[in-house]
Parts: sequence; C-alpha cells; structure tokens
Amino acid sequence: MTTESTGPYRHIIWDWNGTLIDDTQACYEVLSTILREANKAPIPYETYLQEFDFPIIAYYERLGFDFSVESYDDIAADYIALYADRQFRCSLRESAVHVLASIQKLGIGQSVLSAYNQTYLDQIITFFDIRHYFAKVVGRGDHYASGKVTEGRTLVQELRLAPNETLLVGDTTHDCEVARALDIDCLLISGGHQCPEKLQACGVPIMTSLRSVLDYLRAPAEFRETA
Repeated sequence: MTTESTGPYRHIIWDWNGTLIDDTQACYEVLSTILREANKAPIPYETYLQEFDFPIIAYYERLGFDFSVESYDDIAADYIALYADRQFRCSLRESAVHVLASIQKLGIGQSVLSAYNQTYLDQIITFFDIRHYFAKVVGRGDHYASGKVTEGRTLVQELRLAPNETLLVGDTTHDCEVARALDIDCLLISGGHQCPEKLQACGVPIMTSLRSVLDYLRAPAEFRETA
C-alpha cells in the first residue's frame, strides 16, 4: 500500500555517481592513475572536491591536458575501464535503499539521470538490485560525460513529467544546471564529488544525507527559505 505524499512532488530524478553510489574516492583514485600515467602533476583529494566540474573535457584541460596533441578519446576510454573495475567495490550511500523504498511507498515515481555510460550504468544498478525502484534509468551513449541536459529533456518528455511536480537530486553544480534547463526544482546532497562551498553557489537547498531528502519531501518550503 502506498501513502500519499504531503509535498508537491510526484517524481524524483536521481543523479547516480556521488548521489546514490558512494564512488567519490574511487573516482579520485582513477583520476590519480590517469594523471600519473600521463606524467601530470597529482592533485590532493580536497582539491578534487573543490575543482571537479562538467564538462569533463574542460576539467581535464585545467588539469594540464592539451587535447590538440593528446587524445581525449583514449583518456576517456582509459578512465571508464579503470572505473568499471572499481565500481563494484563501491557501496551505495548510507540509507540509499531505505530512502528509495520510502519514496516508493509515498507513491512518488523515481528515475535515474546520469552522465555515465548507459551500458555500465545498467550493469551497476542491476548489481545493487535497485532497478525496480525506477521508472527509467538514463545514461549516455558514450564515455565522455559531457553533460545530460539533452537526455534529461527526453526523460521528462517520455515520462510526461510535470515540471512543477518534479525534483532533481544530485551532488554537483551540473545537476543544478540540468534542473534549471529542465525548469524543475533541485536538491543537492553534500559528501559527493564537490565540496559544500562549491554547491552553495547554486542557491538551492543542500542536505548532508540521503535520509534528509525524506524530510525535504514532506516540507520543501521550509528548506527553501534557508537556501
């Protein structure tokens, strides 16, 4: 039996990396390997959280890559190969299954929108046995992680989502950019791929845990006032 939601939202669009899966350390380790193999200067973990951003190609250029002489295709493929091996050693973020199940019981629909490759995204979501919580799981058809606005618009159209009843939950400023492009609300979770100070520039509510999403869904106006 489902329980009616007390808030305005009828569908939650979840980001994947850093939001539902706790893979920030794994991604940092992969990046460190890529930098080392390319003879680039390493960066501290704290710097990663401060500077990580989309599109990924521009982020790599700030790290010292020159794609007029280096192959971004090769680097992107190497990254995915290294990450694909590590992702199965990651865990879901604390309380992720509880939160997904609770939202489902509220009668609120859910989907995943990610810049991660579709094939690998399907594999890891199946691995964690959480596919049944989502109406759709949407990734990209390539390895470039250049963004997900186009995919987001398609998702909204296919599910016939009402923008004023839809919430995007993510862990980066790009998630906020996507939400604004789709004309939907955004909620950010700290502890992912960007530091809280970077997230605060978005001017949207920021939660410290996935469990807090449930509180937000019950009374979003209270949190918007403090954002």
